[in-house]
Amino acid sequence: MQLLKKRKFLSDLEIHDFNDRANILLCSDKNVIRGLGVTIVSVLENMTMPCAIHIAFNGELPAEEEGRLTQLAKKYKVPFCIYWIDDSSIQRLNSNSYITVTAYYRLLMPYIMQEFDIKRCLYLDTDILCVDDISEWYVQPLDNVIAAVSKDATSQPGLRESQTCRKLGMKGLKYFNSGILLINLNSYVKSDIGKKAIELCAEQKFGEMDQDVLNILLEGQVHFNESYAYNCGMSARNSEVPERIYLVHFTGAKKPWKLCTSELNQGTLAFFDEHSWKYAYYAFWRKYANISPWAKVPFDEPKNYREWRYLSNMYFKNGKIRLGIKTYFKYLSYKWKS
Repeated sequence: MQLLKKRKFLSDLEIHDFNDRANILLCSDKNVIRGLGVTIVSVLENMTMPCAIHIAFNGELPAEEEGRLTQLAKKYKVPFCIYWIDDSSIQRLNSNSYITVTAYYRLLMPYIMQEFDIKRCLYLDTDILCVDDISEWYVQPLDNVIAAVSKDATSQPGLRESQTCRKLGMKGLKYFNSGILLINLNSYVKSDIGKKAIELCAEQKFGEMDQDVLNILLEGQVHFNESYAYNCGMSARNSEVPERIYLVHFTGAKKPWKLCTSELNQGTLAFFDEHSWKYAYYAFWRKYANISPWAKVPFDEPKNYREWRYLSNMYFKNGKIRLGIKTYFKYLSYKWKS
């Protein structure tokens, strides 16, 4: 099956062997491209080994956004490869307001990258922030496994172990989050994981869609990291967060590019709770956004009454009373309409 429609390089760097670099894979459409860009900037600012950026793009890449990505390629002297793929096999798979068909691209891209003799890649969701050097983790041995993964953080302690794994019919109790995957491409393709995953997703509706399916198919074939060092999601509690974090994952609806989170920072003590570790990393995200080509792009305005209420609370807690009142009336308006 021919999956690749077109590939485009955004730099004139001559690459003889991609395996001399850390191959970072992301999947995007125009709606999340700022998150994608900031994720890339954070990786390139922290990685000490050379990188290559691979982006599977859904739809037409706007000229302005291509220009921003080209700026990054030139600034960091890193090859950027944009891929357009035949996604006909995944168009009918389940999606929702948070997870679109683009999320399934990660199932197909390993086949394309393996054709270019790339041995491994690090797949990242576009709501990831790299805050430390992950070079050593990237080069870890992947012999006899298909991927290196980290456990999934949930707001309910033990949820995956007590419910999800058993519901999925898994033999063990190790459930991982698929937003960060270090993939052994040869093993992935040899086991035909992508095709099997698509078939399962088409046959049955899963709560976490392809994440559930990957957990089923890859059980016993991964290096499973019990800590959250390389995938620290927003549901992790303070007591579970390791002293050194490498990759932060902004899971959930409160993405860092939204206006409703623009006031979050470590000093927001009024919101101190068992998840308070994460507040500092919203400020970290803004730091990387400010050195990116997306620095002047405004935050996304709230799209529902919950986000307006959250923003209003943020303003009040930080002493911005006038803005708090203004956004509270916005909340009331949206609440009334709902």
